[in-house]
Amino acid sequence: MCSKSGNFTANSYYAQNLKNLLGDLYLKTPLTGFSTSSIGQNYDQTNGLSLCRGDVSSDNCKSCVLDASEELGKRCPYDKEAIIWYDNCLLKYSDKDFLGKIDNTYKFYMWNLRVVSKPEYFNAKTKELLGNLAENAYKKKNLYATGEMEIEENKKLNGLVQCTRDISNEDCKKCLDGIITELPSCCDGKEGGRVDSGDSFMELWGANIRQKDLLFEFAYNQFSSQTASLRFSASSIGQKPDRSHGLSLCRGDVSSDDCKSCILDASQELGKRCPYDKEAIIWYDSCLLKYSDDCFRGEIDNRYKFYMWNVAVVSKPEYFNSKMRELLGSLIDEAYWVQDLYATGEMKIGENEKLYGLVQCTKDISNEECKKCLEVIVTELPHCCDGQKGGRDVGGSCNFRYEMYPFFNTP
Repeated sequence: MCSKSGNFTANSYYAQNLKNLLGDLYLKTPLTGFSTSSIGQNYDQTNGLSLCRGDVSSDNCKSCVLDASEELGKRCPYDKEAIIWYDNCLLKYSDKDFLGKIDNTYKFYMWNLRVVSKPEYFNAKTKELLGNLAENAYKKKNLYATGEMEIEENKKLNGLVQCTRDISNEDCKKCLDGIITELPSCCDGKEGGRVDSGDSFMELWGANIRQKDLLFEFAYNQFSSQTASLRFSASSIGQKPDRSHGLSLCRGDVSSDDCKSCILDASQELGKRCPYDKEAIIWYDSCLLKYSDDCFRGEIDNRYKFYMWNVAVVSKPEYFNSKMRELLGSLIDEAYWVQDLYATGEMKIGENEKLYGLVQCTKDISNEECKKCLEVIVTELPHCCDGQKGGRDVGGSCNFRYEMYPFFNTP
């Protein structure tokens, strides 16, 4: 997320200080999983912090902080204040001295669309688990805790909470208690959910306790190599009732090496989050991976979906929304005719402003089904991204994204 509270110019003192700050965080954070830094003086001083998830290795932490700093450089090239979250890390910086204070300015929610059968009971257990984890985390040096709770005979609830280490133990508890109270607003009765703020986050997910199917592991190994060359792969392995179906898709502009790396990361993460589930899906910026014991391929998947948006609002929402629909509509007409079912483009919307868009479908569905899938999710724009400066609607068979900065690679 980019703050519009202030801008800097290229080659300024602030620009150089920010570059040095990001380099400092990149070097220091992997050592302990957390780091803060302040560089410069007065109006040119920049302050920052980076935090890696408590279970992430030093190498993955280092890689995540580097990716985060590069991505902020693309999304917020001249903003004096910005923040970005990944699964493995958080990075933020500002010209204001925010260190040591609870940050309620920035926040986002993510949730699993699937709803539990007994929401009241599930919600009570969720609050109980997260409350216990918050109580555990704030007393620890790394302000991090994970745990699980059996909620039915064959089901467990898994949770994670963490705070940035610039705030006190008491403020960590206060911050976690605050975001846990927001559960009804984002994740009421949902099988999984996540609340991230500038100083703390919590995550929960359900998992069935079953014997792990080794066929999934074999499928993962296939996907990483096959998808890297074609940016898409589908596979079915085994015989009923142990048959597993899966597919993986990389964004159309991603290199083969980055595609392979993303699929491997996705398969490993699903192994942690859904260790015994026969059906699961995960999205990253660069790829999608899903598998199931049901044969889903060739059909539009409307079961799994999530939205993300930039909290900044444009000054002329009606005009902006019409231009956004015009751009995405033209990209749909382009994408569903081509072999990759993928298209990107840009549109001038002001004297010095452009709108950038991307649409893509999984290649297991037909050209006509791709068009249908994309047209449906574009109609959902008012529900997720009305007048927002950026947004994404990501489903199991198609997705779109738009921003007011270039976020995709051009040939």
